[in-house]
Amino acid sequence: MKAAFISVLLAAAAFAEIHQNPGSATPLPHQKYIHVVSEADSPVQQVYIKSKDGLYVAAAIRKPKGEGRYPAIIIFHGAPGGRGIEQLVGWSRGDHGGPVWERFLQEGYVVVVADYRGGNMNLTSSPSSVGMITSIDDGLAVIDYVKALPYVDSNRLNLYGVSLGGNLVMNLVSRVPVNSAIVGAPAAMWFLGIPMTSGAPAGPDRFKNVKPDPEISRKNIGPIRTPILILVGTADSLLPVTTMLHDALVAGGKSVRMEVYAHGYHDFCLGPQGQKRADMPQGEALLDSTLDALERSVLFVKGKTDLKPAAQPIARMYVFGDSYSDTGAGYLDGDGPTAVGYLASRLGLPLMLPNDSNANTNSLNFAVSGAQTGRGAGRKVKDALLGRGMVDQVEDFASRVQSKAIVFDAGHTLFFLAGGLNDRRLPSAETVANLKGQIRKLYDLGARRFRLALLPIAIPAFGEVGRRLNPELRRIPSEVEAELPGAQVSLSHWGPFFDEVLRNPSEYGIENTKDACAGRAIFDEDATPCAKPSAYYYYHAGHPSTAVHKVVGEKVYTEIIESR
Repeated sequence: MKAAFISVLLAAAAFAEIHQNPGSATPLPHQKYIHVVSEADSPVQQVYIKSKDGLYVAAAIRKPKGEGRYPAIIIFHGAPGGRGIEQLVGWSRGDHGGPVWERFLQEGYVVVVADYRGGNMNLTSSPSSVGMITSIDDGLAVIDYVKALPYVDSNRLNLYGVSLGGNLVMNLVSRVPVNSAIVGAPAAMWFLGIPMTSGAPAGPDRFKNVKPDPEISRKNIGPIRTPILILVGTADSLLPVTTMLHDALVAGGKSVRMEVYAHGYHDFCLGPQGQKRADMPQGEALLDSTLDALERSVLFVKGKTDLKPAAQPIARMYVFGDSYSDTGAGYLDGDGPTAVGYLASRLGLPLMLPNDSNANTNSLNFAVSGAQTGRGAGRKVKDALLGRGMVDQVEDFASRVQSKAIVFDAGHTLFFLAGGLNDRRLPSAETVANLKGQIRKLYDLGARRFRLALLPIAIPAFGEVGRRLNPELRRIPSEVEAELPGAQVSLSHWGPFFDEVLRNPSEYGIENTKDACAGRAIFDEDATPCAKPSAYYYYHAGHPSTAVHKVVGEKVYTEIIESR
């Protein structure tokens, strides 16, 4: 997926940007992006909300696990209204293939999938002048209901509407200010006063020559105090209407951002959902655009409105490092997955070991406990392999690529390097040369996206080497990018995230930051674990518990997403 920004979308879209997204040559199946939140942790609540005239509107609600008051997002589907609770529940769980609903749940939002009444859209999609109750009244009732929920922070309510649901959201923010609003391919004809007459042209050009009603537009736009993100695709016949909406909001001095995706079909922002449609010639390759738009949406509701061009989705990851990353290639020095394991899980990637039977077609973790950044063949200690160097790890990967056993898409593949903790006796310049050499070798194999980990400095066993090497590591990205055209080398605050947990243990449920929970059996130590490993910072001496790694993995994931 190649991203480029063009200053003008159409002659009428003087303030819009078009985000070119032709999709990937390698389709991205949607399955790994759905059913990612267990119903045991976040069950679906089925509710019926009383509207102004006594009609009950269905909604499916999921909240994050735990207690507290959470931000919320209400998502209104497209036409027709009156879908019913079964459809809403399916969306909420991801049953229909779309990643949007669960993605916000993962980010700590209460997610409300709400219905609204159906019927004649010309009568129900705009405010009535004769006292008729409309879908707008249903939407207002849903907002009031959600604001009153004891686990919702009413000051952090967001709205998301697609197609006809986008028209509804525009009418709602004209009446009730909320934290933010996202409208995907909004069918805003009624909001803008565009006549919907019988006998009008059909097909892709049906809205090409329509014009909004200036008075209705001004009346509806005037009261808006909510920042708005608009998502639309170039293959959507509603693109002219969406452009008119954007330009009318700009003319009204409102806070609005519009992202236009090349080849995007009408409801691309919800994902292909396993559909086979004539307007989806590129099939699920367009999931690139869906995921890009989704991450922009997540950042937008968090108030990060100055968004950079989003990075391409990560479809594969390769890890090189030592015991702080090893998930079993050498020796798992702890009680569960390391941070990169949790990172892979959040990215929806199965992280395999090099010797697994289907390793070459999946993400791989080459990290080995005891590794230095240089060479090292490794040594066997009982059933464990210790000390296989990062140079050797990278050469293992290289041999697989050169033999065609591994084939990867450079734009969608992340290379994560976290090494140096065992370089106590190596000069800093040698560590830097080793890491730069590994990046060069991977680059020559086609790699372009790299994350280089800074080291922890608060952990006593590794504080000295971390303080010595981090200033040197910070210089590597700019130096390598100047040398290797097209390389994207970013620093990861992986090490500082370990420090954050150690310095603020109570915020992460850690009660003991001094003792190891268990000894290492490979060194004939007592491996009997403590009563509550998740409350210990260290599982083995100098090595964090998987509870700590989980926190760090989540923070690294957030760092990657928010740097897009």
